[in-house]
Amino acid sequence: MLGWVRKGQMVPEFEEAAFNAPVNKVVKCKTQFGWHLLQVLSEREESVLQDIQPEELHTKLQDPDFLEDAQFIDVREPHEVERAYLSGFQVLPLQQFGSWGPEVTTKLDPQKDTYVLVRACSQTNYFQHMLVAYMLLAGLLVTRALGYECQSSDTITKLKVPTQNQLMCHHGVRSLQVAKWLQTQVTLPSASPLWGFRKIYNISGGIHAYAVKADPSIPTY
Repeated sequence: MLGWVRKGQMVPEFEEAAFNAPVNKVVKCKTQFGWHLLQVLSEREESVLQDIQPEELHTKLQDPDFLEDAQFIDVREPHEVERAYLSGFQVLPLQQFGSWGPEVTTKLDPQKDTYVLVRACSQTNYFQHMLVAYMLLAGLLVTRALGYECQSSDTITKLKVPTQNQLMCHHGVRSLQVAKWLQTQVTLPSASPLWGFRKIYNISGGIHAYAVKADPSIPTY
């Protein structure tokens, strides 16, 4: 199963077949990788991925109702968390993705807004963060196609859907990667339809910007 996908994520021929296929009907298409069989299981409105400024998040964190309704992810590595930590964030190191990815929809609630935290913003970090956020949002759900190779980012599963999701890293790049990935993840409830993470927020500038702009008590590194 590929999870929720949206236009621009796949090769053109596969994308055209996926977005034109009737729901639940098996169709075939040919790409540069060979022939593929695919089946669209469900459709939904595209999920939301956006940045949130450190100052705004800091204000929200003072509200007990917000803490109850949202969920928070820190995708930095353990040694980074030891140097600077923001209370309430669940640590899911990006380099350990292979361990927690397959369980993401059972550990987190796709119904909640999710906030993702990284460290700070170097060019590499920013790219990583964007990729994570992108993986959380999507458009169509299709099964693994015959002969189609899925990367690890296609199969992550540890968060759930209508709650707010907050992700954090050092500069904001890795958290964006995770956020994007979360958009594609699928939850299989007892009844249809199939859902993925709907609202994902990338904390702009990561924990570094949060420490500088919102909470000086948090160490910088």
